[in-house]
Amino acid sequence: MADNEAVPTTIATHGIELCILAIKDKKGQVITGPNGLSETGIYFIDGNERGTTQANITGIEQKGQAQWANDSKKRVNYGSPEIEVALTLLDADEEPMNKCLGTYTDSTTGITVRSGSTKPNVAMILVSKKYDGNKKYECFANGNMILPGSNHQTDNTNQTAANPAFTYSALAPLDKDVFLDDKGNQQLMGTTTNADPKFDLKKLFDVVFPGNKYGTTTASNS
Repeated sequence: MADNEAVPTTIATHGIELCILAIKDKKGQVITGPNGLSETGIYFIDGNERGTTQANITGIEQKGQAQWANDSKKRVNYGSPEIEVALTLLDADEEPMNKCLGTYTDSTTGITVRSGSTKPNVAMILVSKKYDGNKKYECFANGNMILPGSNHQTDNTNQTAANPAFTYSALAPLDKDVFLDDKGNQQLMGTTTNADPKFDLKKLFDVVFPGNKYGTTTASNS
């Protein structure tokens, strides 16, 4: 097999290994430092008792609408995708998740409310495992995140967990050169695998999270 030839890989995946987030400014650059999700700008939902339990992606493609002529089905028209990710977390750090939601905390009372301003631009990568041992990366360069509800039940002899369930709505990337198809049309989502000979995690981060400082600092959750 030639060095630049793709390694055969399977479609099926299992589990969810990691969810990675960053917020961007209006120019599409990742915000780093105190105003970002970490010193590098990238937040890995991982750590002691922290992680993702579910990430269901829907709306990747719309069902086509048949077009008929001369009593025959002549073509099928396909609408634009409306991609959403139902993201359920075991737990995560409150501050970065509130930044993804776009909240405001009163400096006097400490009360946090949803901000009335525009939602933050959130980029996300989901990492899962393939059955052939490789990893799959499902990438979104821009989107909005909401927390539609907060459910609670009484504890009894067992603790009743209430895992937060977010909804992520994918939007067109702010960088016009990201996720282009063979016709030059921009798409909402891109996927890759580490089995691809061109795969490079740093380069992937630079595409999905431009302006990040990954690998340049030893800051926590970098």
